[in-house]
Amino acid sequence: MVSGVIEFNTTNILSFIKNPYSKNDDFPESEYILVTLAFTFLFFKIYSRNRVITSFFRYEAIFDKLSSQQQEEWKQKIVSMVHALIVAPLSLKVYWDTKYIPYSEIGAYQSNMSLTHIILAIGGAYFIWDFYICILKFKHSGIANLLHAILGLSSIINVVVPNDRPMFQTFVALMFVTEISTIPLNLKFFQYHIDSVSKRNEQYSLIFAILFIVFRNIIIVPLVIVAAINLMLNPIEFYKTILLLFHAILIIGLNSYWGWLIVKKLYKHLIKTKLN
Repeated sequence: MVSGVIEFNTTNILSFIKNPYSKNDDFPESEYILVTLAFTFLFFKIYSRNRVITSFFRYEAIFDKLSSQQQEEWKQKIVSMVHALIVAPLSLKVYWDTKYIPYSEIGAYQSNMSLTHIILAIGGAYFIWDFYICILKFKHSGIANLLHAILGLSSIINVVVPNDRPMFQTFVALMFVTEISTIPLNLKFFQYHIDSVSKRNEQYSLIFAILFIVFRNIIIVPLVIVAAINLMLNPIEFYKTILLLFHAILIIGLNSYWGWLIVKKLYKHLIKTKLN
C-alpha cells in the first residue's frame, strides 16, 4: 500500500471496499454552532470596520484614492486574508496528520476531530459572510464568486448534518489547505495599489502561482479524484453522495482549468523574459 501524499494506486482504492465507513458520531453540535456564530460575527465586524485595520497599517490615504469598486474589493480582501491566515495553518496541520494516509482512506479518516471541527466552523462562518456579501454586492462579486460561496458553504453543511457523519469531515477540512495560495494573491492586490511598480508585485504573483499549482493541482486534484472513486464504490446517504460528487467535479474542473491558465501565463512570461 502506497502511503505518500501524492502517490496512490488501484490497490488502495480496492482495499477501501473492505473498510466501510464508520458510524461513530460524536459531533459537538452546540460548540460547533457557537464557534460558527462567533467567527461569522468576527468576519462581518472586520468587513464593517475595515477602515480601522487599514488605518492601523497607515494605508487609509491610499484607500481613500481608490474607486468605490476597488474599495469594496479592498474590504473583501481584508476579510479573505484574515480567514486564510487562520485556516491555512490549521489545515496544514490536518495535511501533516494525514500525510501517511493513502488517498483512498481520507474519506473515513477520523483523527484530531476537534481541529477538524474548528476548521469546518471557521470555514462555514467565512462562507456565510461570503455568500451574504456576494448577494448584497452581486454587481461587484459576479456569478463566479457567488457559485464559489455556494460550493464552499454547501460542502461544509453536507458533512456536518447528521446521517453518515463524520464521513468526509476531515476530507473537507483538508480542502482548506488551498487557502495558503490566497495569502500571496491578496498581498499582490494590496501591494499593487500601494506601489504599482514595485518588484514585490511580480514576486507575489510567482509565489501565488507556485502555491496554487502545488496545493490545488498536484495535491488536491488527485486526492479529490480518488475520494470520488471511493465514494462511488462505497456510497453514503444518497443526497450526500450526489452533492459530494458534484463538488468533486467542480473542484477538479475549476482547479485544473485555473492551473492550466497559470502555467500558460508563466510559460509566456518565461519566454518574454528570455527574449529580453
